[in-house]
Amino acid sequence: MNICQNINELTAWPCSVVKGALGENVTMLAPPVHFWDGSIVPVYLFDHNGQIEITDDGGVLEHLDVSGFNLIGDKRRRIGLQKAVAGWNANFDTDLVVWCKPDAIAQGLQRYLGALFTVANWEMQNAGKPADDALLIAETEMYLHALNPNAHFQHDIGLLGISGKSLTFPIQVDATFYDAVGAHHASSAAKVKKLFDVRSVPDNRDLDITVVVDDRASSTAKQTKADIQVLSQLAHVERFMDLQSRAKSVLTLQ
Repeated sequence: MNICQNINELTAWPCSVVKGALGENVTMLAPPVHFWDGSIVPVYLFDHNGQIEITDDGGVLEHLDVSGFNLIGDKRRRIGLQKAVAGWNANFDTDLVVWCKPDAIAQGLQRYLGALFTVANWEMQNAGKPADDALLIAETEMYLHALNPNAHFQHDIGLLGISGKSLTFPIQVDATFYDAVGAHHASSAAKVKKLFDVRSVPDNRDLDITVVVDDRASSTAKQTKADIQVLSQLAHVERFMDLQSRAKSVLTLQ
């Protein structure tokens, strides 16, 4: 089975075939998600008589160990992270693993990506790192793909604002422009300024624009509510957790 050929037709994940420890051919992928330090953990695919195993071969656990998280010795944290990735029908013991059928590789990779995003966000929160808007946008796009599998996606589309500047929207799905805002005041203030600039152009007033607001942190719930009230005057607003829940329901039922 030529898994790489299938993957190139279904997804943008870079795919190559490398030699395993015993000289066998192993399919290796580079997932479109990185951890807070910029590192990317390779993902491997194995065909087990009609069942596809998607695994990191221990790479995620090794990365977390190097980053100072001793999950082997910290049972509470390990169980918490295992429960979090289980929401994507993924297993995390020494390896992060998702199983799927050969005709459902695209959905299996999306579930795996959801599990990787879960680990990456867990690491940032537990390491006290600031939220990464690029990670938020990448995760938003994955959920939009799951919910709109036949839609046309474009990236980094510029719209002319009243200021004369071209303002970039990271994702366009068919006729709708998407942006995402993290749970910090500076990010939401910049987004309001950007939307006001775009909407002030008469030709842009009827554009379909959606802003996804990260509402995962309970500590910023009051600020998030205030941000939504302001942003909703300039664009359609969707809560990140609602988007994630809808996409997870689609992917985990397949």
